[in-house]
Amino acid sequence: MLNYDLYSVSDLIINLGEDMTSDILSGFRCSMDSDREAYLHEKAVMMEKKAMSRTYVALTEDDDVVGYFSVGMKCMAVPKDVPISNSLRRKLNVNNETGIAQMYLLGQLARSDDSEQGIGSRLLDDALDIIHRAYAAVGCRAVRVDCSDDLVGYYMEHGFTFVNRTDGLNRLVTLLN
Repeated sequence: MLNYDLYSVSDLIINLGEDMTSDILSGFRCSMDSDREAYLHEKAVMMEKKAMSRTYVALTEDDDVVGYFSVGMKCMAVPKDVPISNSLRRKLNVNNETGIAQMYLLGQLARSDDSEQGIGSRLLDDALDIIHRAYAAVGCRAVRVDCSDDLVGYYMEHGFTFVNRTDGLNRLVTLLN
């Protein structure tokens, strides 16, 4: 099993500087999803500096990025016609007047071309661990992920529930205990 250490982009910037951090991030390759590669290369540092999300990278001892994820907060509309149970609707704390629920957002999750099988699941576990710590500190028990059709099964295997599809993406949620 590949060993890696998890670092926030903020910590990398503080300890290594923005230029060296950008150099490390630019080595990430994900040919399966060029948007994930572009996010880490072009947007992660800016999103970190604006405090819009936090990105965590999994680095080997040689500073190779084997994968990463980003987490943030994003409300989600859950209209009354969305076919979910009333129990789930209550647990999501959907506002009855607005149909909006506050959620953590797992905005990005990607593994490198060179990573071994199972790294994505390990990174998902790492992301949920970080979100659990935020939950313990500030509340909000729902986690949202927006994904393409080919990833719906993957997230459902990891405990997420399909809610709806909007803007060309599938919205799935899971609840923290």
